[in-house]
Amino acid sequence: MRTILIDCGKTFYEAALNWFVHYRLRNIDAVILTHGHADAMLGMDDLRQWTIGGKKYSVQDHIDVYLNRNTAKVVEGTFPYLFDKRKATGGGDIPSLQFHIFGDGPEGYEPFMIEELEVIPFQVEHGYGGDGKFMSLGYRLGNVTYISDASGLPEKARKCIAGTDILVLDALHYDSHPSHFSISESIKEASSLLSPGSHLYITGLSHRVDHDTLNQELADSSILKEHGILAETAYDGLRIVVDDLTFGASTINSVTACTEGAIESDKRARQNLPSHLGDIMSSRETTTLLPDTFSRLERVILMANGNVQRILSAYYNSTVTVDILSNEKIDVDANMNSRETIFKREVNLVCLNQICCNAKSTVTITSSEYLRLIEEQQVGIGQLFR
Repeated sequence: MRTILIDCGKTFYEAALNWFVHYRLRNIDAVILTHGHADAMLGMDDLRQWTIGGKKYSVQDHIDVYLNRNTAKVVEGTFPYLFDKRKATGGGDIPSLQFHIFGDGPEGYEPFMIEELEVIPFQVEHGYGGDGKFMSLGYRLGNVTYISDASGLPEKARKCIAGTDILVLDALHYDSHPSHFSISESIKEASSLLSPGSHLYITGLSHRVDHDTLNQELADSSILKEHGILAETAYDGLRIVVDDLTFGASTINSVTACTEGAIESDKRARQNLPSHLGDIMSSRETTTLLPDTFSRLERVILMANGNVQRILSAYYNSTVTVDILSNEKIDVDANMNSRETIFKREVNLVCLNQICCNAKSTVTITSSEYLRLIEEQQVGIGQLFR
């Protein structure tokens, strides 16, 4: 999973305290700025909390920031020490940022890559400046287009937006405004650009607009119904699953795409476990040997399910819960001197209030000694598979 922050405005710090913690976000892999207004860049100094303190306290050694030349001039004028550390005063604790500044080309801005993700910047009108129209930026990231501040869409912008599945679009309130779309203008623009089945999220609303009332109006909108567009108002903490992975039976077949996240999840899970429990974590077999049965085993998440659970949880950055459909216990005589207890289980894995997949597993319990080690460490088997 990668964390890309679009804009770092004057309320960023308070928002990060809420939502970075809520969604367990830590690193910032990139910051992308849309324009040089306070609501888009005045929180840049607060990025110091990620990079100061050395290896002992910092989250990362630097943060990459992508912006155009006009925005860079404003940021440098506001925070000169972000570009030249010699201009810092006081204690000198400033964020470590690496700026990637792009300029205008004959056909607009060139796309750039944030690791494997292509980002396409394009200009949108955002009111007026001293010498004409003031231009902000929108961004297309895969099948998602983000336009936070706009009053008009040039033709090049329309070409970039066309075919997007999810459009986050600016609207201030019901009345017209020189630098922002009104609600009706935003709906009209989306209807002309999006295909049936696409999603529109209206963002940037003022407090004059009631959230629930507007949601109902969007649901009742004849123009949106005519074009088959699903629309709702955005809100703080909104989470949208935008990857090609979809919920349903196909998810488990696509889960190999999440391997990197699963490995990181495994590493985090191992940190607080005794070393002699690590072998279970590394197993990828559908039939796994575990200690002899005990009462808490009825609550355990089995290995085959646990592996998928960790992968999905790491990928969607959300808790994956387990609904047990069946749990069959079978006692078997392995030989004259020993017995095995086999648990066959079928569960549904549930994430974001939807069923991710159906999973089945078989676990054979053989080792009473292993059980003793687990109990002495006060670690339940279930903790291995969260």
